Amino acid sequence: MKVLVVHNRYRSAQPSGENAAVDNQIRQLLAAGVEVVTYFRSSDEIDTFAVGDRLTLAARPIYSREDSHALRSLMHAEQPDLLHLHNPYPLISPWVIRVAREACVPIVQTVHNRRFFCANGLAFRDGSDCSDCAGHRFAFPAVRHACYRDSKVQSLVMAGSLAAHRSTWDLVDRFLPVSEELAAEMRLSGVHDERLTVVPNGVDDPFSAQVALAAPRNVLLYVGRLDTTKGIHLLLDAWQLVAAQHPKAMLRIVGDGDERSAVAERAAQLQRVSLLGTLEHSVVFAEMQAASAVVVPSISKEALSVVVIEALAAGRPVIATRSGAVRSLVDDSVGWSVDAKAASLAHAMGEALSDPKEAAYRGAAGRHRFLSDFTSKVTTAKLLSAYSSVARTKGSSSKLRRVVIVSQRVPQYRVPFFDGLRSLLRDQGIQLEVLEGGSREGELRGDGGELPWAIPITYRRLAVGKRELITQSVLKKVADADLVIVEQASKLVTNNALLIWRRIGGPKVAFWGHGRNRNDARRSRIGEWWKNKILSQSDWFFGYTSGVVDDVVHMGFPRERVTDVFNAIDTTQLRRLRDAVSAEETAEVRSELGLGDGPVGLFVGSLVPEKSIAMLAEIGDQVRREVSGFQLVVAGEGPERSVLESLARSRPWMSLVGAKFGADLAAIASTASVMVIPGWVGLVVIDAAALGLPLVTTDRPEHSVEIDYLTDGVNGLICTNNAMVMGDAIAELLGDPQRLAAMSEAALELAQTATIENMCQRFGAGVLACLNGEPYPA
Repeated sequence: MKVLVVHNRYRSAQPSGENAAVDNQIRQLLAAGVEVVTYFRSSDEIDTFAVGDRLTLAARPIYSREDSHALRSLMHAEQPDLLHLHNPYPLISPWVIRVAREACVPIVQTVHNRRFFCANGLAFRDGSDCSDCAGHRFAFPAVRHACYRDSKVQSLVMAGSLAAHRSTWDLVDRFLPVSEELAAEMRLSGVHDERLTVVPNGVDDPFSAQVALAAPRNVLLYVGRLDTTKGIHLLLDAWQLVAAQHPKAMLRIVGDGDERSAVAERAAQLQRVSLLGTLEHSVVFAEMQAASAVVVPSISKEALSVVVIEALAAGRPVIATRSGAVRSLVDDSVGWSVDAKAASLAHAMGEALSDPKEAAYRGAAGRHRFLSDFTSKVTTAKLLSAYSSVARTKGSSSKLRRVVIVSQRVPQYRVPFFDGLRSLLRDQGIQLEVLEGGSREGELRGDGGELPWAIPITYRRLAVGKRELITQSVLKKVADADLVIVEQASKLVTNNALLIWRRIGGPKVAFWGHGRNRNDARRSRIGEWWKNKILSQSDWFFGYTSGVVDDVVHMGFPRERVTDVFNAIDTTQLRRLRDAVSAEETAEVRSELGLGDGPVGLFVGSLVPEKSIAMLAEIGDQVRREVSGFQLVVAGEGPERSVLESLARSRPWMSLVGAKFGADLAAIASTASVMVIPGWVGLVVIDAAALGLPLVTTDRPEHSVEIDYLTDGVNGLICTNNAMVMGDAIAELLGDPQRLAAMSEAALELAQTATIENMCQRFGAGVLACLNGEPYPA
């Protein structure tokens, strides 16, 4: 395997653990037989830039023409199996990810810090943790506070880069966060588990080279940047307390940084403090071996501390503040975990000096933890496993089987599915492509998604009487595909051409759809007849739900060639956000909306005619006749809002809050007991499940096939299409707490099954079975 490692090295004047981690990782890859090609830039180069180069420096975090061209040439010459990106700032730019994608080179990126949402990468400002920019499309707070290099101009550029490259990060095949804490934060920001593999920074085992262990002296050791975020002043405050109690103890400080002068001035006023400056790695390790304990007093959220791992390797206990990933590395079994307060830190330092046997015992336990989790051998094995799941084997690209999905549009809710399916199939040696074009519905609904790797296609709309037919320019693009998956729609004329081509040697063809049109009023006789006729000509059918599968089998299609994909949307984050809502937050929302203490019904969705919006007022009126204090919250926007506003004027119990998403929706849903959708129901069934709410609707015929997920009397109610009847049913349910709780539990059970991960697994299994000519696994 050949790996291209790309890294913008930090300035040599401020030694970086990240630089050391990259260098060590490369040594281990070479030792494991991996061919490594490097492309490095250094921030030291900035000092040598001519005036013209300095003028372009501000734009380089967004785009570097020089580095894009250089890497394009390097990839063409070396033909790497994958690109491993570390830090792209400030010279290289994340644009190299797009360059790699153009060259069809898979990409992994080690995530060393929080720069995926924070301009300075630390999520720390003015002496405390900061998440002001999290969740914002543009990091305006970072500009206001000059978070990047203490410059508003440079912070503006960095914030621009983070905003401009939101879609660029979608092109990364696998992120490698260095700690589980970072991985958790990335999940909350929307990155799915299948794109995350935690690979900590490993450290060479020092004792593999038979390094003798020196007897510890009465010494505490600090190793790191002399920087406020590293807690250097907190350490000196604590030492002032310790020095008086331990007259023979010494504090030795290794490192350099912006605070060197201030630290030197304070050290001169304190007793027995030695500033050693920057030392060679071997000397640093010797200092660790000779210390009673290593102190890591960071006050910011460390992504992962290499110093902690090196101390564990040296068999020395670690005294650390509870910051970031350090909390998971250091506990009282391998050292001392303390609050970031001088008194707490001083107490732990004093214990380590006073009880050398206990310090030695904890150091030995730390050594054991290092051997099990953090040796270079262990972490390199994890890295190679991640590589193998995304890398193309040299010379095997022609053997990759190719699957193409032709989609009229890519709504936002489909993006996580396509990303997840692509990753899953790649692990099976299958290349997935999505061709998009044929519908303007996303523009009209405002729910269009961004799938950077989708390939746009041209299409034409043809009016034939009252019907509309669509042709899509896909034939050339799928010429060498093994399988083409198309939407089951009689208006898509190109589907017929693909089926004819299949019979004379073209790629296999599979349908993905609803089977039959269940709405008699909207059903086209000719369209349904033609769908049924061409169904038998296809190789496979991907049905949205089990009900669709039953319909297709009833239409005569073989059951062993049908996959129930269990159509879903990504509700993992919504469930996490709902679980995170506290009782205090719920009470606050109730107070803000004037909901009182009574039960609440919730409507979520677009305010459009097919949702039967006006019925909400009649339903609410009926519920309130039987349930005192009932309130209705409507979360949505659309052309029918004015209708609701008119109805709400005489109904103070009806609150219109506009469209709500994410944490805002979770907080509002925490006040509700049921979800009320009188009209058309689709994937909102899964939203309700994720929020733990029974869904109550009517038996109208126009529901989407996801209505199959709603079992009357189990996780919701399906009522006669009448406002009075529906209102009575809701009132009865609210009056039966035991039945309501059982339905809520059933809704949550549905949410655990109807997941993007499950849908990807099912769809992927169907693709494999179709390609291999095997029956779908039962």
